[in-house]
Amino acid sequence: MHWSIENANFANDPRVRAAQRGAWFKSVDKSRMRAVVSLRWEDDEGEEFEKDVEVPIKFEVCQTCNGKGTHVNPSIDSNGITAEEFAEDPDFREEYFSGRFDQTCNECHGERVVPEIDEQCVNEETRKLLDQVMAQIESDRQFEAECHAEHMAEIRMGA
Repeated sequence: MHWSIENANFANDPRVRAAQRGAWFKSVDKSRMRAVVSLRWEDDEGEEFEKDVEVPIKFEVCQTCNGKGTHVNPSIDSNGITAEEFAEDPDFREEYFSGRFDQTCNECHGERVVPEIDEQCVNEETRKLLDQVMAQIESDRQFEAECHAEHMAEIRMGA
């Protein structure tokens, strides 16, 4: 694969990254406003354990689509579109702004909102567990970001 700035722009587009990122939860129960998260840990001997934990949630407006439920397909505009391009092809401009190239949001899958942990609904008894869950989610996100950065570096090197 020949590396180009266009490939980098596409791979780093937040809409593309949202499609590649896994959900931080295993399941969501909207009627109970709870999500199930797999908590993983290792003991002193290096044995790994996993436990499903329920956490309270609230819904926030999806930041990828700003609550529309759709966004432009990143393959259309991840490298930007200039005024000159629109001027050269008025039909394309009209189709672009009419939503012709829109797709279901890669993050919220058309729901317009995404679940977030509702820290206001956590009692003191579950605070420590929730802190573990949030630390794990942050660690997973950091790991994903590091893997993506490494992958991008490999592509630039021609690997």
